[in-house]
This record gives sequence, structure tokens and C-alpha cells, in this order.
Amino acid sequence: MFDAGAFLNNTRAIQIVLCIAIALPSIMLGGVHPQTLGIMLALATVLFAFLEKQPRTTLDFVGWTFLGLIALTAFQLIPLPAPLVQILSPASFELRQASLEAVGAPEHHFMPLAVDIPITLNELAKLFVYLSVYWSIKTVGQVSGTRFVLRTIAVLGFGCAVIFLGHKIVMARQVYGFYHPMHKMFQNMEVSAPLINPNHMAALLSICAFVSIGLALNFEEKSRRALFVTFSVFTGGALMLTLSRGGIAAFVAGQLAFITLMILRNTMLRKFGAKREFSSIAWLPVALAFSLMLGMLAAGDAIVGEYLDGDATKLGIWKEAGPLYGMYPWVGCGRGGFMMVFPQVSNWTSHITFTHAENVVVQLLVDYGLIFGPLVLLAFTIAVSKRILGIPVRSTTMAMTAALIAIGVHNMVDFNLEIPGVAVVAIAVLAVLTVSNPRAARGHRNWIVPFPGFGQYILAATSLLLCVAMLITLPNKQIETEENRAEIALARKDTHYFEAENFGAAIYRHPAAYYLFLLAGNYWDETGKQSPLPLWSRAMVLNPHAGAPHYQVGKFLLERGYVDQALLEFGFAAQNDDRYIGSIASRIAQKKIDVNKLLTWSMDDAIKGRMWDQLAGVYARQGRLTETVQIDNAVIALSQPPPGALQREARRLKTINTEKALQLAEVLGRLEQYRRQSILLQAEIWTANGELDKAIAYLLAHKGIPDPDNSMLRRLAQLYLQKGLGDQALETARQIRSKARSSANRVRAICFEGDLKKQLNNLHGALSSYKQALAIAPTDVEVMKKILSIVRTLKNERLEIEILLRLQRAEPNEAKWRDALEKNQSDALEKYQNRLNTPEI
Repeated sequence: MFDAGAFLNNTRAIQIVLCIAIALPSIMLGGVHPQTLGIMLALATVLFAFLEKQPRTTLDFVGWTFLGLIALTAFQLIPLPAPLVQILSPASFELRQASLEAVGAPEHHFMPLAVDIPITLNELAKLFVYLSVYWSIKTVGQVSGTRFVLRTIAVLGFGCAVIFLGHKIVMARQVYGFYHPMHKMFQNMEVSAPLINPNHMAALLSICAFVSIGLALNFEEKSRRALFVTFSVFTGGALMLTLSRGGIAAFVAGQLAFITLMILRNTMLRKFGAKREFSSIAWLPVALAFSLMLGMLAAGDAIVGEYLDGDATKLGIWKEAGPLYGMYPWVGCGRGGFMMVFPQVSNWTSHITFTHAENVVVQLLVDYGLIFGPLVLLAFTIAVSKRILGIPVRSTTMAMTAALIAIGVHNMVDFNLEIPGVAVVAIAVLAVLTVSNPRAARGHRNWIVPFPGFGQYILAATSLLLCVAMLITLPNKQIETEENRAEIALARKDTHYFEAENFGAAIYRHPAAYYLFLLAGNYWDETGKQSPLPLWSRAMVLNPHAGAPHYQVGKFLLERGYVDQALLEFGFAAQNDDRYIGSIASRIAQKKIDVNKLLTWSMDDAIKGRMWDQLAGVYARQGRLTETVQIDNAVIALSQPPPGALQREARRLKTINTEKALQLAEVLGRLEQYRRQSILLQAEIWTANGELDKAIAYLLAHKGIPDPDNSMLRRLAQLYLQKGLGDQALETARQIRSKARSSANRVRAICFEGDLKKQLNNLHGALSSYKQALAIAPTDVEVMKKILSIVRTLKNERLEIEILLRLQRAEPNEAKWRDALEKNQSDALEKYQNRLNTPEI
């Protein structure tokens, strides 16, 4: 029978639980999913129970800080009387109250301060895990040492590097071959397993590499030293392959700190005449720093490319999130709530969801407010600085100190400490550093006090309850799950889901989720039972810079004849998200709207040009020439006219006003990516005016222009043919054929040559070309059709039947091939019988 007491008193058993708790989140996708957090909380419950069994368990400064964070986060989740919430956090109160009113849900007299309950509950669970790991390592380490923790971290880093490189080699898009990342940005991207995000992967490998370096320097035995040197080099190399700018820069900063600490340590030991620790491999940090510099050069494009392109998102987050500091100043928006409130103040969220601030300071100031956020930062700054300021003697201590410096630098431009897979390892390093460097506790002795046993019972029980919530309830309450459920309900027209009472429960949990209001508005619009405008309006308030709500409102108003208001909303939608431009143009073209009204549409010039360009294109396809010309003329007058308008107007004027058409083609050519189209357009203009020699000479003069699809050579061959120069046309076609590299391009080039031969009435030559193409692509239906057309002209009945059989196999559902085949076979049989019945002479 299992003896729980004996298990909890067994140091080796608790060490095993700790090793699992440290390694599990990193291996299991960073530990961000509720199910993974539930398993981690089960381990935390065991660790809290173990602490209760210890005769004198104490909490130090860091432990009390974690406990304070747990209390503060729990307070953000407690349903408080609505008037009290209105006093403590007016923005949170108004947010939840207005959201519930928008869906017609009943008024709630009690509500939490957190703007998203499941997200903050997730963060509370993480804090329980972090406290249990830190406290347990510190307690166990004081009795049996902490080397088992460091070895676990070193092995973990090596293992994660192997998994990461394995995924990179096979260019995997699924983690471990079966898990597809939920976020849309990873739908068609390679994944940096097991943490998916390369920045987070770099942070984990950075910590593990430092620990491996420290262990390598600390071991005197050559075999173990070689093992951990291998671990450090392999882990550091994998870090470089993540191409994470922040991760590489932070690792370099940590290495510089490590070298500095080694120099100071050796100087101090030399001063007192003490022997240096294993100086035979003291070159290792220098060698690693040199390799890192080479790596920085190798990853130069990834490190500086975004900044050279003007992308300073991770630095600009300070300013962008500025309004949130004043919106939630006293108790914050709830731990983890940054993702939900950031869209209210930033236009960055029109295309991208920012799950976290790219800066640990900004994240804490928004989540915990301007009072508690700085206190949290100050507490951890004091705790870490105490361990950094005292010059450590042991190499492992120096390496761990450098790891903390690196992770601190990295989190000024990233959010990897929000990921349990990284945070647990960093906290384990902090705990080991506390045990290894007792001098760091000086000045904190007043904080090291015994913790009552009933308190540990409370922590263990709470951890267990959270574990149950994470495994059973919370997975169905996460914002991603709620949004997926709403999408399914909208597709099924599920009235029950969108009833005020049911939908109101989801809104109570996620009052800042603009997408839920958008979907609910779409539902009421499609069913027509009530006006969707209040719900779409609420979505606009929650994310003013999203294009979808404005587009839906514009569509709704346009269908009801409110043209001016519809155009205003469509303008906002196009400005916020240019992906709606095509849909907006199509909808407007369906209505008989005065073109002059469209030309006075107030928008940014770049968006206006693209919108008018799309409108003119739709009008052109509908044959509405007057409107097309009117809009194109207005578009061309812009400072940066869009290419579509230039091409349409040039083609319209090519025989009316050749000089003006050529000018427009030259304007098109000033756009680098449209240089080839400009050349073809000018050749087309000269051809339309009968000046074939000019068109041919112009194409020949620009043969050096990149022409990936050989469109210029094709046009040149057609001009040769039009001028009666068949040999030159076929020679140009052979040039196209010689440039083809892929099978598809070869087939296309050979068919083009066959088309030219067919136009030259060389039917047998054309048939030969098409047969060559069919030999390369035996199932190409278009090639078979070309052959069928020629063999019917040549009256080659045998080959016609053969091609018809092929076509029938390629397109078995096409009745015309079957009917043609039956007719041909019947005619062939009849001819054969007639030949038999004809008397011989």
C-alpha cells in the first residue's frame, strides 16, 4: 500500500518530482495550455505537501514576493460588490457593465477586477507552480544540495536543442509530428519545437547553456567536464539557429557578464593568494564569446533586418501602451489582461493579436497597476541584484548569475518569462543561486521566518482545486475556445448559444473580447431578429482599429440605402485593414452610386488610390466604360497612382492618344516591381498602332530585364509570327524552352512552340511538340485537348481514339469524352465491315 508520508519524507522522491516539475513545461509546448498547467499544479500540490512535512520550513524575501503576487492576483479574481469595483477600477467596471448591457444580459451586482477571468486564473495557477518550485528547491537544497537541479537544467537544454534541430532539419509544421499550433500565424510556418516561438526557445537554451558552462568549469573529472562542454556548445549553437535577435543579444550580454565575473573572481583570488578553480579551461567563456560573435554575423539579417526596415515594435510598446497606465492605475486590469485591453488603445492590433507586452516592465504596469506593478519590479530587482552584487566564487554561481542577467536583458524586448517553460527554469536557477550564495541573503534576514503548517495546507488545497479547474473546467472557458464555439454557433445558426443569458455568461468572463461581439452581431444580421448595430458598435469600442466591425456596419447601412454613412464606415474599414478593399469595391459597384460622390470619399491617398483602382477594375469588368474612365482619370492624378489604373488607361488610350498612353506606361515602369509589365505595355501600344518593328526592337533592347515567366520572350515570338518571320518566332520559342527548369515550365514552353507551329500550318510539327509535352506530363488534360484538335484535323482515327481513352481516364465524369469515344469506335467498326463487304477486283 502506498505510504504518502514516507514518500514525502523521501528526499530522492521529492527530487524526482522537482526534476519533472522543472522539465515538464519546456517539453510540453511551454506549459501554456490549461491541461499542462493542471498537471503542473498536481506536482505543485505534492511539493506543498512535502513542505508541510518539514520540521522548520521558512520563506525568504523571494518566497514572500511570490506569496504576495498570489494574494494580489487572487484579489483581482474575487467577485466584489459592483460599487466597490467602480471605486477601485472604474475602467474595469464600465467595461464589464457596458458589455453586459450590449448583449441584454442581466445586471451583475458582484464582479471581479480582472477584465478576463480565465486568463487571470491561468496566471494564478502559474504563480502557485513557481512558488512551489522555488520553495521546494530551496528547502531540499539546504539539506542535500542543488546539483541535481543544475544537471536537470543542463540535460533539459540539450534535449530541447536536439528536438528543435530535429524539427528544423525536417522543416516540421507540427510539433512532435502531431500537434498543430492553434495560432493562425503558424498555419503555414515551420515550428520551433518544443516551445514553438523561436524567441522563447532562445531564452530557454540561453539559461541551459549558462548552467552547462558553469558545470563544465566546476568539474575536475575530465569525462564529466567534456560532457558538459559538449552540452554547452550544442545548446549555444542551437540558440544561434533560432535567429532570435533578442535571444542572441541577451546571450552575448550574459557571456560578457560571465567573463567579467570570472576576471573579478580570479583577481580577488590572486590578491589573497588562493588557488584558482580549474584554470585549465578558463578559456571556455572567451571561446564561447568569440563563437557568439561569429554567430551574430551569421544571423545578422535576422538581428538587424527588422530595425533597418523601421520595425521598432518591441521598443515602441512603451509608448503605445501608455494610455493603459492611466486607465487601470490602482489595481491593474488583471494579471495577463494586457492582451484584452491593448486593442482599445493601439492600432497595431488591426492585423496582429498581441498576447503579451514585448516588455516585462510594461506588462506588469498594465497588469498590476502603477502602485503594485513597480513594487513587484522593485522586489525582484532587489532579490536578483543582491545575488549579482556579491562576487561569487564558484563557477556555477557565476554562470547562474550571468543567466539571470541574460534573461533580464531579453525580457526588455520579449515576453518569454510569461511562458512557464522558460519561467520555471529561471526560477529554479534563482532558487539554486539563493542556496549556493548565502551572502545574497544579507539584509533579508528579517524576511526569513518560519511558515505555519496550516498555511501550507491551504496552499496545497488551493493548488489542488486549481488543478481540477485547469483539467476539467478552464479548457472550455479560454478565449480561443469561446471564439471557436461562437464561430460554430454562427455557422449553425444556433439560437440557444446567442440567447442573452447564455451569451452573457461568456461576455461576463470575457467582457473585452471584441470578436465575440462581432460574431454575435453577424448572427443577428443574418437572422434578422434584431438590429446588430449595438453589438458591432461595442466591437468597435473594444477594438477601434479592427476593420471587420466597420465593414459589417458599412455593408448593413449600404443595403438599407444610407450611402454616406456606409462610405464613412467602409473608409474606416479600408484604413484599418486593407484586405477589405476588394470586398468593399464589389459591394459599392452593385449599387448605383454617383461617381462624383465616390471621388470625394475621404481617405488616405494610398488607400484611396487602391480603392478607386479596385472600383474601376470592377466597373471595367461590368462594361461600364464611362465610370471606369472617370475613376481612372482621378486615380492617375494622385501622387502615387496604382498600377492597375495606369495599365487600364494606357490600353484605353493606345490608339486614341498614343503619346499619352506611352507616358502612362513609363510611369508604370518607375515602379520597380512593374518594370516588366511596363515594357510589355509599351510593346502592346506600338503593336496596336501597327509599328511592329518598334515593338520588336523595344523588347530586344530590354532582354536583360528579369523575366521569370518568359512573358517578354513569348510576346516577342508572337510579334515575329505576326510580322511573318516564322523562323525567328520558332528560334525564340526554343530559347524559352532552353530556359525552362521545372517539368511544368518545360511542358508550357513545348506547348507554346507547338502553338506557333500550328499557326504556321505545320500541323505535323505541332503534333510532334504536343506529344513531347505529353510524354513529360502524361495526365495533362490541356495537352491532350491540343493533340485531339490536331489529330481530328489530320483525320488520324487511331490516335484520336487513343487520346479519347486517355481523356476518359483523366476525366471520368466528362460525358463528352465517353460519347466521342463510342462514336469513333462505332465509325471505325462500320468502316472495317464495309471494307470486308467490298468485293475484290
